[in-house]
Amino acid sequence: SVMGGLNFFKAREIVTDNLAREMSNEANNAAEDVGVWLESRIAQLTMLAATPTMERGNLAEIIPFMEAARKSDKAYESMVFAEASGVSHDSQGPVANVAAREYFKQALTGRASVSDPVISKATGHAVVVVAVPVKAGGKSTGVLFGAINMEKLSSQVLSIKIGKTGYAYIVQSDGMTIVHPDKAMVMKDNILKNPNAPRELKQTTEKMVKGERGLTRYSYNGT
Repeated sequence: SVMGGLNFFKAREIVTDNLAREMSNEANNAAEDVGVWLESRIAQLTMLAATPTMERGNLAEIIPFMEAARKSDKAYESMVFAEASGVSHDSQGPVANVAAREYFKQALTGRASVSDPVISKATGHAVVVVAVPVKAGGKSTGVLFGAINMEKLSSQVLSIKIGKTGYAYIVQSDGMTIVHPDKAMVMKDNILKNPNAPRELKQTTEKMVKGERGLTRYSYNGT
């Protein structure tokens, strides 16, 4: 009986360790893929912003140039140029004043910026806004930004399966769930603010948003 019990616990420990390694590898790989996805979009917009058309600052040239770039890549729901004053323009003309938005302010200082995901009012899709500076003579003269559909990224993350029922999900820096198999939780459930979330899950999420990595065990919906 004792030997049987020891064998059982040893076997369970081996299975658990293997599963933990598998989950860690999947999480690390997925996180790297998300980083590459964002970096590639930043690089793409930075290249567009550095073209002579953008540098000249002539709206009559910029607007059709952006529209052509947007149509060539279906990932972009919109592509917009904002003057240094914050007045933005797309293919429809003046859009809005974005001077107060953080991604605009950061990009105008010369650094690329990525917004938190938001739901597009036009399409209802989750998008992130990537903003890069437009420069002339070494100075920022405006900002080019694109609203990028997160559907491809979401599909990539949701395709991850651990065992029979395990899954991957993403939270943003404030704890809000932005990718999850349960669509009812997307852009609605903030683990850090949810009073019904398990304490262990909240503690883990706090580590996640700080950029830490690790493994935790908790009960959720009786499992």
